Amino acid sequence: MKYEVIRSPAQWHGLRGQWNALLADCRADQLFMTWEWLDCWLRVQRSVTDLRIICVRGTGGELLGVAPFYVANYRLLGILPYRMLRMIGDVDSGAEYQTWIARTSDEDRVCEVIVRAMCALRSEWDLLWIPNLESWSGAHEPMVRALRAGRLGIRSRPRGFSTVALPADYQAFLASMSTNRRQQIRRNTKKILSKPGVEVRKVTTRDELGPALDALFRLHGKRWRSVGQDGVFDRNVKEREFYECFAPEALARGWLAVYTLFDGSEPKAVQIGYVYGRAFLQLQEGFDPDYSPHVGNALRTWVI
Repeated sequence: MKYEVIRSPAQWHGLRGQWNALLADCRADQLFMTWEWLDCWLRVQRSVTDLRIICVRGTGGELLGVAPFYVANYRLLGILPYRMLRMIGDVDSGAEYQTWIARTSDEDRVCEVIVRAMCALRSEWDLLWIPNLESWSGAHEPMVRALRAGRLGIRSRPRGFSTVALPADYQAFLASMSTNRRQQIRRNTKKILSKPGVEVRKVTTRDELGPALDALFRLHGKRWRSVGQDGVFDRNVKEREFYECFAPEALARGWLAVYTLFDGSEPKAVQIGYVYGRAFLQLQEGFDPDYSPHVGNALRTWVI
């Protein structure tokens, strides 16, 4: 195996045809590591230009693994400069679990080559930071073994992770709750969804997507301002830009799951998520607290 280090946007775009095919053959196969997700992030994060994307290839030139790094510069206490290797897509998008990708049959060897490349670049970085790793798949284990074998010090700590096994039907979903919670959900959902003029619509076209995103940003902000806080889309313009960039790509690929609850022509709650593989990734939602404090829960229950 050999490696190359990609540093330019033109080289990055050259990976598009091979990236997702490799990803589909990896344990780290997830939406947040698709070429489309990472490319949208790079388009939004225009200040990120110092790429260090390590690509591992076989003897025939086939792509076997990738560690998508970039270099960020910091100062400790505002005095001591240091350079951090970070994962492309690690902030301002709602992404979690950025990682290395390696063909399942060659994980250990690919990760060893990535670490060899990192050591060859050692004069260009001081620290590696990966906020979250998807430990449930085991895809992180070859990475950790390779880093330790390369004598690169590792510090880590566990983080919580939430997942819900989707039920076979709505009644099974309700049955998984406590009696009080089940009765509350039934009562509030029926009260809202049975009102004349109330309906839930899924975004299926580009023409529907823009108004749905505008409603999401507006209602998300209104909900958080009602409790004296700023919503993420109000305080972080980059995250809003990312949603606007990636949602059309996801719609075209069949990954997008945006639902709006309307009362007449007025959107009262919006939920955005993505369906990838066998997972529904529920990312953000917004609702009108003046309409009902339960309308967000009613939409979420309907979507599940």
